Amino acid sequence: MPHSSRLRRIATWLSLFIVVSSLASWGLSTKYTGAMKKVNVFGNLKESDRPQVTNTDAMTILAVAVDDRSGLTRKQLNELHVGHANYGPPRTDTIMLIHIAPAGGGVTVVSMPRDSWIAIPEYTDTKGNPHAATHDRINTLYQRGGPELMVKTIEQLTNMRIDHFVELNFFGFLNMVDAVGGVPMCISKDVKDTDSGLDLTAGNHVLTGRQALAYVRARHIDSDFGRMQRQQRFLSSMAQRVMSAGVILNPAKLNGFINAAMQSLTTDDGLNRDALLNLALRAQSLGLSKLRFMTVPIGDGNANVSGMSVVLWDETQARTLFAKLAANEPVVTAATKSELAVAPGEITLSVLNATSITGLARKAADSLASVGFGFASAPGNALKKDAVVTYIQYPKDQAEAAKTVAASLPFAKLKETTDVKNIRILVGTDWKDAKAVKAGNTSTTAIVKTVTDPRTAADSICE
Repeated sequence: MPHSSRLRRIATWLSLFIVVSSLASWGLSTKYTGAMKKVNVFGNLKESDRPQVTNTDAMTILAVAVDDRSGLTRKQLNELHVGHANYGPPRTDTIMLIHIAPAGGGVTVVSMPRDSWIAIPEYTDTKGNPHAATHDRINTLYQRGGPELMVKTIEQLTNMRIDHFVELNFFGFLNMVDAVGGVPMCISKDVKDTDSGLDLTAGNHVLTGRQALAYVRARHIDSDFGRMQRQQRFLSSMAQRVMSAGVILNPAKLNGFINAAMQSLTTDDGLNRDALLNLALRAQSLGLSKLRFMTVPIGDGNANVSGMSVVLWDETQARTLFAKLAANEPVVTAATKSELAVAPGEITLSVLNATSITGLARKAADSLASVGFGFASAPGNALKKDAVVTYIQYPKDQAEAAKTVAASLPFAKLKETTDVKNIRILVGTDWKDAKAVKAGNTSTTAIVKTVTDPRTAADSICE
């Protein structure tokens, strides 16, 4: 099938985490939770075959993105370069394991390459036919036996108990990106891929849903692992965008984003309102710097089995990784310590336009969001409109955080004041884009060997 090798690699599982953290303030009404499709995932699994529950306060979610074209018009199929043929049951283009540690220990997301060569236990397929144990690429699991086989196999591969299953198609991804007004992305060089429709120049862009889809699925601009890094950078920016003042404090955009996500999600039947509320309460207490991305340890990224190009895991390192996650032990550590004590992802700002230039506060907020800062309120206007110089106002107890903001805005002047409770940016006509800065423990490295460097959602999207 000529198009099957160009199907979406969309790591939109993170949208669930962002959505539910937002839903806490919306009361998780049935308007949203009732829109999600449900599927029986765990009902037929034998308890004796599953990993034991090691900590009831931890949570592990298997999240996948499938190459399902449902909901796309013929015009959209053409624009998105996804073809029109019937390619059979969907396959998973993205598979990620999300582990949420207890007591605010953070979230670790492990990417599993779609060409991973794995052992598949005996199973019953989606038509009720029994099959013996075999080996194949990991992205065939969904097609073979649906979510149930995915959970059964990945639990055996990782020895980690999976609590919930979440599936999202790329129609939902497209709508979510457009619902928040696009996602900022920093492109290091000109990129063009005819198959995906990607065509972007070097520099800063705000990607539409169509552009974002092309960006995360393009196959011919780098390697498969480079593509995973692109996906992770995009998800970092998406998290920053959704958590920015322009979305989280904008009812219309937030409502549109949640609607788009909820209408496109398929989950296990246990992920109900109470489970979502539990997840939301956990998410609320975490900063972006505690959302960590990494790839399963790889032994051979370009192996060949029976004429097929496959990816082989480093089994020893993978066992170490999953054992640490199951025990809620750290799997990343700080690589460097910046002179700056507070990371952008731990700082919330207020941004006010102190000039007569329309939209300057919003422009400044978007720029600050792109390098990881959060917001305490929506961008607004200052009383005075004649500022030439940009000021960073801060209360005495946030002096260290103000140093990080000043490093990102070297043209601005620092001013301690008793008039503010959090750091406030008074934007002047001298405004320039914010610079990415490293602070605290935002620069990380894996304790176990990985092909791609780990990153956090607070890291700059330009790296």
